[in-house]
Amino acid sequence: MEVLTTRSVAELLGVSEATVKRWSDNGVLRCFRTAGGHRKFRRLDVAQFLGEAPAKELCAITVASDAETERRMLAGDTTALRDSIAQRGTDPGSLARCFDEVFAPALAAIGERWAAGQLSISEEHIASQTVIEALAQATALLVPPTKPKGVVALACLGDERHDIGIRMLTLVLRALGHRTVLLGAEVPALDLAQLVARTRPTMLALSSSPNVNLTALKGDLAVICSAASTLGVAVVAGGAGFGMLDEVPSRVRRFGSMQAFVTYAETHGEAA
Repeated sequence: MEVLTTRSVAELLGVSEATVKRWSDNGVLRCFRTAGGHRKFRRLDVAQFLGEAPAKELCAITVASDAETERRMLAGDTTALRDSIAQRGTDPGSLARCFDEVFAPALAAIGERWAAGQLSISEEHIASQTVIEALAQATALLVPPTKPKGVVALACLGDERHDIGIRMLTLVLRALGHRTVLLGAEVPALDLAQLVARTRPTMLALSSSPNVNLTALKGDLAVICSAASTLGVAVVAGGAGFGMLDEVPSRVRRFGSMQAFVTYAETHGEAA
């Protein structure tokens, strides 16, 4: 059995190492981890992925980060980030591409630099808060739909502290014509289940990074799905944490990117 490193797979596929890591975290490209936590890939799995992945995704050279966007985040340049979002207008597909291909890689690069000791906690926090403020300002520029397709509640379960993903999704959902209720980070599952029962949203959108307790996440998801199933509420989930779960309740639809979610939502209309 031939085993490849992340760098080898990136060179083989013609993409960045960050993209390979994202694909593996989302469960798109199978990998296993060594005792030291490093990703390793079986050549057979990579060959199978090559046969299944869309050609346009493999042919596009995906950089690890938009250097200018990363610089703006670290500099606290809220206005520039807001304008880069606003110039996408109200097109949900364009917004999703912006978040998937520019903002997410830049944030990931900042996180990796912080983990490597190249950035201080203060610098990482400045970048995160700048993005949050830019998203809030860009969201405020969108005119709420007069006849919303439905109400979507967005939350991060349990000990998940990072809610930038659902803040980005809030903007995409607004562009799709939905009304949103942003609950933020570290929402207890029982509290969220009670809110679902009380407000009966059309959809519940959840996000999780790979740093959470996966056993607890699985238990929280079961609690949420029990309430959602009784009331007929759709549940969607995104983020590497959900991608790392071996299985999720049948009611949950997982998405590896915002672009994939937009494609689904536009195809299924109000049912999404």
